[in-house]
Amino acid sequence: MEKLIEQNFSRHAGSYDKYATVQLRVAHDLLGSFSLHGLKAILELGCGTGNYTLLLADKFKEASIVALDISQAMLIQARKKITGHHIEFIQADAAEFRTQQHFDLITSNACLQWVGDLNLILSNYRRMLKPGGTITFSTFGSRTFCELDQAISLFSGKRTIPAAGFLPQERLKGILKELFTTVKIRPVVYRETFTGLNEFLKVIKYSGTRGFGLGEKAALTRSDLKQIEMLYLRQFGKIVVTYEVFLCQAKD
Repeated sequence: MEKLIEQNFSRHAGSYDKYATVQLRVAHDLLGSFSLHGLKAILELGCGTGNYTLLLADKFKEASIVALDISQAMLIQARKKITGHHIEFIQADAAEFRTQQHFDLITSNACLQWVGDLNLILSNYRRMLKPGGTITFSTFGSRTFCELDQAISLFSGKRTIPAAGFLPQERLKGILKELFTTVKIRPVVYRETFTGLNEFLKVIKYSGTRGFGLGEKAALTRSDLKQIEMLYLRQFGKIVVTYEVFLCQAKD
């Protein structure tokens, strides 16, 4: 899975910003959702092309930032974008990263839905917090792309998109409460409308992890996609897309 994520994000690093408009909206909302002051050391997981990194650097000008990403190509884009700040970019898998350094804030935007065992990941990063430190992150929920999921289910009888396996709010809350004393989750829904299914699938292809996002074994023909689009329009009247996002804060 990690290799697949690295390959797809690396392949489309140059075009990611053009298609990741929702991720940028989420980054702004994540940064504005929680009150944070006096930060000196920040760790960002899954920094991508550096959009959220730049927001962090501009807001917390006195802080040093360590920004991780699994894709070297993404980090190249981030380094081009950001200059004049105290940022160390590191190529690393967030699921495996270890350091003796401790941080006031560990944060991540639109990344942790891809990392696997969230309980294990957060347990690891909890140990890297300074006393009084905070973890904040945004993650996509299981209702993301629910319209596409329904249209494909009508077509094939199966749920095949990766988003169907993202965590629902109650499961996410349960994981956080097992690890932290104070937990806040702010659910947000974003919607976009596209002129056609192909336009939407380009967004998934260039800002996601699995090509069209229909699963590793999906091999849909042009005719298949046309039928799915017809079912989509029949159900919803237009190509409207839901993004379910949880903005999270956790600390002891």
